[in-house]
Amino acid sequence: MLKADEVRTQLDELAQAIEEAFASEQTVSGTALIARLESLRKAMETSAPDVIGAYYGYLQIKEQFMQMKLRSDWAKRYAMRFFGWELTLLALLLAIGAAGVAMLQYGGADWLWLHDTIVLCAWWGAVGATAAALHALYMHRQNGTLTITLDAWLWSKQLLGGALGLLAGLALDLTTTSASGHPVSTTALPALTAFFAGFSERRFLNFLQEKIGRMLQPSQPASVSHQSADGAKPTE
Repeated sequence: MLKADEVRTQLDELAQAIEEAFASEQTVSGTALIARLESLRKAMETSAPDVIGAYYGYLQIKEQFMQMKLRSDWAKRYAMRFFGWELTLLALLLAIGAAGVAMLQYGGADWLWLHDTIVLCAWWGAVGATAAALHALYMHRQNGTLTITLDAWLWSKQLLGGALGLLAGLALDLTTTSASGHPVSTTALPALTAFFAGFSERRFLNFLQEKIGRMLQPSQPASVSHQSADGAKPTE
C-alpha cells in the first residue's frame, strides 16, 4: 500500500534529479516537469492527499524525464558533431580568403580575377551561410528543438549560401549600374549583400520575389482626361 511520505520523497528526489540533469545546460527543458512536480507536492500537503493520483503523476513525469534525457544526450552528440564540421568549414573559408588576399598582394596581375564580383560574392555568401548554420545549431540546442531533419540543410548550406550570395551581388551590381551608370563592385556593398543573403536565404528569396513581382507588374496608364479645379468634367 502506498504511503504519503514515500510518495513525497519520490517527488522530491525526482525534482532534484531533473534540476541536476539540466543545471549544466542553458535550457528550459525541465522547467515544465519541475512545475508539475511542485503541483503534485503541494497537493500532497492537504489534509486528504490523493496518494494514488500523485504516484501515477510521478510515474508519468519520470517517464517523460527519461525520454527527455535520452533526447538531450543525443542532441548533445549531434550538435557537437555538426559544430565541429561547421567550424572546420569556416576555418577553410577564412584560409581561402587569406590566401586570395596574399595572391593579390604578391602575385600581381596574374591573380586579378580574385577581385571579380562573382568570386567575392560567392565567398561572402558561403561565409554568411556558415555563420547562419552555427547560429541555428546554437539556438536549436538551447531550445531543445534540435532534430536530425537539419542534416540536409546543414550539409548544403554553404553551396546554397554561395549561390545566393553570387546572385545577390550580381543583382545589386546590375541594378545600380542600370540606374546610375556606375557599378558598386569596387565598394563593400556587394560583399555585405552577399553575406546577408547567405546568412538568411529565406528572407533574401522573399525580398527577391517581392522585387521581381513589382518589376513585372504592368504600369498604370496615365489618365487622358483630368478634372477641372472645380471638379467639373472638361467639355468636349
